[in-house]
Amino acid sequence: MTSDDKVKVVVRVRPQNRIKESSYNIVTEVVDEYNQVKIPIDKIYTFDKVFDFTSEQYQLFEFCALPLINSAFNGYNATILAYGQTGAGKTFTMGTSYDPEKHTDDEILGVIPRSINYFFDTIKTRIEEAGNEGLTPPVFEVSTSFMELYNEEVYDLLSADKASTADGKLRIVEDEKEGITVKGLVKKVVKDASDTFRMLDAGTVKRSVAATEMNAESSRSHAIFTLYITQTSESIAAVTEDEDTKPEKVMKTLTAKFHFVDLAGSERLKRTKAEGNTAKEGISINSGLMYLGNVISALGSNAPFIPYRDSKLTRLLQDSLGGNSKTLMIACISPNDADLLETTSTLNYADRAKKIKNKVTVNEGGDKKLRELQAENARLRAELSRFKNGEITCNEAENVRRNDLEHENEMLLQENRQLLGKLKASEGVTSLLNEKNSRLMKELYDLKKRKENGEECLDGMEDDNIDIFKSAQDAETKMLELSEIVSQLRKENQRLRAARGIYSETESVPQIDDDAQTKAVLAMLKQQIAEKEQIINSSRGGSVAKDCEMSSSCSDMKYMDNDDGNTTAEDEDIEEYDYNEHNMTKSQEDKEEAVENMKEEYQEMLTDIDVKRLLIEQLERKQLDQQRIKDVYEQKIQLFQENIRKLEENLRNEKLKIDSKKGSFSADEIKKYQLRLQEKEKEIREEKSSLKKYERELKKVHQEKERIANQLEKVQRNVEALKRERVLLSQKIKEEAAERKKERMDNQKKLATYEKEKRKKDIEMKNLQREMEKKEAVLRRKQEEATALKQKNILFERKQKEARMQKIASDKILATKIAHRKGRLSAAFSPINVDMSWSKLQKILTKEIETSTVSEQLTERINTLLEERSKLMLKIEDAQRSIDKAPTKLARDLAKKDIVQLRQKYTYLSDLIVDNQNQIYEMENVQMANISELDNCKDGEVSNLKELAILSINKCNNIDEAKYLLQKLVEFCITTGVAEKKASKEIKEQQILLNETHIIYGDDYEKTEDNENPTLFSCSSDSNGSNAKLLSRDSSLKKSRRRTAISKDLLESMSSLGNNDGNVNNFLTISDDEEDQQYKLTLQDTCQPTNACIYSMDIKHGKALLGLRDLTALVVDIESKKEIRRLKYHQNTVLSAKIHPMYTNFYATTSNENIYIWDYRTDKIIACLVSNGTKDELKIHKRAREKDMTTNLNAAYSVDFDPTGNFLLSSDGEAIRVWDINTLRCFSVLRSSIAIGNTAKDHVVSIESHLLEDDPNIIRVYSGSMEGKMYAYDFNKHTGISNNKYWEFQPHHTDAVAGLVYTPQGIYTASRDNSICCYSPVDFIRNSVRVGVHESYLRKMHLYRENNMSALLTLDKGGVIKTWNISDNKKIMDGYVKKSGDNTVSCLSSYKNLVVGGTTNGFLEYYTINL
Repeated sequence: MTSDDKVKVVVRVRPQNRIKESSYNIVTEVVDEYNQVKIPIDKIYTFDKVFDFTSEQYQLFEFCALPLINSAFNGYNATILAYGQTGAGKTFTMGTSYDPEKHTDDEILGVIPRSINYFFDTIKTRIEEAGNEGLTPPVFEVSTSFMELYNEEVYDLLSADKASTADGKLRIVEDEKEGITVKGLVKKVVKDASDTFRMLDAGTVKRSVAATEMNAESSRSHAIFTLYITQTSESIAAVTEDEDTKPEKVMKTLTAKFHFVDLAGSERLKRTKAEGNTAKEGISINSGLMYLGNVISALGSNAPFIPYRDSKLTRLLQDSLGGNSKTLMIACISPNDADLLETTSTLNYADRAKKIKNKVTVNEGGDKKLRELQAENARLRAELSRFKNGEITCNEAENVRRNDLEHENEMLLQENRQLLGKLKASEGVTSLLNEKNSRLMKELYDLKKRKENGEECLDGMEDDNIDIFKSAQDAETKMLELSEIVSQLRKENQRLRAARGIYSETESVPQIDDDAQTKAVLAMLKQQIAEKEQIINSSRGGSVAKDCEMSSSCSDMKYMDNDDGNTTAEDEDIEEYDYNEHNMTKSQEDKEEAVENMKEEYQEMLTDIDVKRLLIEQLERKQLDQQRIKDVYEQKIQLFQENIRKLEENLRNEKLKIDSKKGSFSADEIKKYQLRLQEKEKEIREEKSSLKKYERELKKVHQEKERIANQLEKVQRNVEALKRERVLLSQKIKEEAAERKKERMDNQKKLATYEKEKRKKDIEMKNLQREMEKKEAVLRRKQEEATALKQKNILFERKQKEARMQKIASDKILATKIAHRKGRLSAAFSPINVDMSWSKLQKILTKEIETSTVSEQLTERINTLLEERSKLMLKIEDAQRSIDKAPTKLARDLAKKDIVQLRQKYTYLSDLIVDNQNQIYEMENVQMANISELDNCKDGEVSNLKELAILSINKCNNIDEAKYLLQKLVEFCITTGVAEKKASKEIKEQQILLNETHIIYGDDYEKTEDNENPTLFSCSSDSNGSNAKLLSRDSSLKKSRRRTAISKDLLESMSSLGNNDGNVNNFLTISDDEEDQQYKLTLQDTCQPTNACIYSMDIKHGKALLGLRDLTALVVDIESKKEIRRLKYHQNTVLSAKIHPMYTNFYATTSNENIYIWDYRTDKIIACLVSNGTKDELKIHKRAREKDMTTNLNAAYSVDFDPTGNFLLSSDGEAIRVWDINTLRCFSVLRSSIAIGNTAKDHVVSIESHLLEDDPNIIRVYSGSMEGKMYAYDFNKHTGISNNKYWEFQPHHTDAVAGLVYTPQGIYTASRDNSICCYSPVDFIRNSVRVGVHESYLRKMHLYRENNMSALLTLDKGGVIKTWNISDNKKIMDGYVKKSGDNTVSCLSSYKNLVVGGTTNGFLEYYTINL
């Protein structure tokens, strides 16, 4: 029985944190009498129960969980849902993180631990009560599951490998009996509370948790802990007042699911200060909660469509919200004024949930037929009891009896009709036998009379007649027996057909003979087999069609293009990523559904095979019966033939006797004998005709037997074919599963690639934006010129805008005409209606932007006020302590006056905070009013303008209207973005002008500003000395902030503050005009050996090997600055160039995937090595630039020689390969576990090596990758054995490694994330780090050595060179900045006491460095 049950809502106010939240005010007020919550925005909420912050855990459990647990034991599903902002106490209330070993205090136990204990205590109590009542003790089976929803993927917290929907091991499905379930979820059977606590603790350990500014242990996922209860108990079916009748005991099975849902808290990124993955998690959490709010709003407003499928969270909670479950929501809120907005949002959320009604039913298990019989039995017993009690009158009893008698009479009449038919058949046979018997008796009487008259010659004939009579009588008896056997067989056949269910209950079974029945059975078998073959073929075709459809959809989404030409590549990648993810998820669901259908068909086919096997057995039995009948017929025919033969022989003998005695008989006697003989002959002919008739019948039986045998053989062949199809179908199911798994893995790889590319492009975009902003600031003119230019730009833009609007209008009219001409626009598309829809949508978006902007500003103001209030609270505490330490009464009085003033300021700030929050709430009310003005939607259908905009887009009538609105949205976004960009530029211009004004007017302007703009809290004229001191300190701070990076004394004060890691402006403390500055670079000379860009460079033996972008490598004498040799015909840019440290004529260069070995003396190539460890044919010919590499090969990013000079080290996308320079063959391969597992490639771009001091036979190699990771490897220089042993640097960089340098004291690395690090060469742990070292990303790193001193040089993309002091061996200290001049430096090297830089325009610059 189904009944309505409203969702109950309980509110719990958590207590304040005495340490962190002591400066916050409590703004929530609880009215226990009416279960109400008041907030300072003049609004009151009423709920089922409200618990203030003084409430205890057991009170919450008794009100919330206890009734639901009792309902679960009665067969109802139940759910407890905890919702609220982050840090509101949801996990504490639910007790999800309960650990029996750590939490020994029973008072702090949450809902889940208390519920578990109560569950098993109740089970024990019910078993004891059943034994006391004399009933069979109930059997309970309890199992549990624990899952989390993290970033829109479901993870099984109890599985060993943490299975998830991402890897396809879990799938959300809807079952008719169980409702929404997760297929593949592990369910652990638990016997007692301790087992359940272990499961809870095992899942909690795996749950995703991170620290944020608002919560040190913030849950980053939604968790659902579920208990499954199955109870089989004995109960009394009905109770009667008859003392003689014992109550009947029946077994009843009840099942229930109890969900404990701990939702992750809603959060604002600006308050939590989350970054990176934590920020993405917060966005995913807010998105899921938004979809949950949409579902709650739709259920509360009785909307016709409930968007359960918008999110996996709403899909999992479908039964709990609007389904078969008793649900209770616990809304956790904070009492602080700082969290008033979140508190209001939570209360609105909970208020909408009160309107939801669920359809709850008892989950009864067991046999359905048994339950029906038990119900019928109970009904009859109740009727009997009513009859005995006199509640049913005699007339009603007579009616019941009459109905029973009529039913019995009908059955007797049917049986009577059957018996009458048999009787008529028996009477017909009896009459025939009587007639024949009379005829034969008459003949016998005549023969006896003749014998008495002395006619002895007829003795033989009389004997023959007696034999014939006996034979005929036996034949008739056998025929009656056969007919009886046939009728019995027919009855048995009909009974078997009815028992097998061949015919349905509504079909009538006609009375047909055996042949007709056999034909019907065979026809039915043929039809069923044909239908099954057709289903199998169609399922195969459907599977192939689905494969084709999926492949086509994948290819379509692979080549999707964006309609807007102005869209950036990043937006296209994001859209393609979202579209691919959506389509891949949809195709996976379709394919999984196809596999499920195939499995169902497979089971149906097995059932059909069993049925047909039974039918074959029945046909075989029938064939045996027909064989027995045939044998009986053949025996009877043989007997008839033998009797006829004897009769004919006797007839011949009689004729011979008569012929021999013709003379002794008279003519009359002879005539009589002849007539008698003729009669005998006639009888014989009749017997022969009967015999022929039996032979024909026998022939028919034989033919029918052969036909049935043939049909039986065909059925058997069809069954064998079905078995073969079953095997093929099972193989097909396995192949489908394997293919789906492979596709899932490919999709995961694609998604990971998309995310990586997106991160890289985001970093590049940020760098470009920073460069652009600096260039704009440098190129800005004076104020007068800027004003004039601005006016001209305004006029020009106005004209341009008018021209653009005219062009858009004309293009729109032209596109509409062309589309109508080509038939692309549907009949329902109307430009006028669409323009009206766009106008309304534009108004909605404009109002939403304005509202969101003001709301964001108010929120920032509230956060600023909260920070100021926290600082003020610290001052109050300091003043309180100063009262205790004051030496005199006057000092104490002054301190008390200070506290009074500070508290007044504190109250004022609190009022400002509440006032701003009220403004935000009023804006939300205005927003709701705007919703009612802009669109006539139902109450509760939308809650903000954003949802209204989405609803307006969803109301599009056709695809053309949607495309038009999308085009308008793109234009609106571009226009809004351009306007925002211009506004930000104007703000920056005004800021620059303000800074120039500060420089020009100096302190006079600041004094004027100080006089015109006093502080927020002015002091009275009778302020004491401490207040004056406080204000003077604030003024000095304000002054220092205004003169940042401008005043000389501020620079000195910054340098006195000490080293600030990661601050680029620290370099500004060093003047460029100090001649004897340490680590200063001084340009000594330049030369230009080439016009091409120098990409790589190495200097040894007085020669510089330059790798150029023009597909050549150039050898230059470093002292004479002249070109010596040019190594030509590379495939692409020369990525790396190295000179052998010992052999002066041995050079190595790389381009694309090839490594070229050169002999300097003849400029001939010695060998061409490939990055994958093989050798290739020598390719020395002129060719065009080859931008694309050979398939399945990676670029050789870097080469270097080891310290011994016996090996060449090369890097690619998979490993570091060690080449023996004597044989030019791959000697060893060094790779990390990432490359071994082949899950992602670590593209090695930097190599460094050295000999170990402990073991000179071991060479240690260091590498840096494009993923920002660094590794260390060892290999034996004699055997080449590495055993894949490696060490990973910790922590690694967040972007590609640009350079790596080894020193015995430390290993220095530079990365494109604009950081340089120093790692320990012993344990590879980072010792120090400098972040933000360059304005542009780093390109190169070089170690300069002179005597026993060294310096670190870094080079960025803009050509800026910085030197770093590494004399501390661990800490990287500041050095000198050499900005880029006319030539942009692209690579660095050193020779003797010179630093040599190669530039992008082919120059070599020679520097000296002052150490």
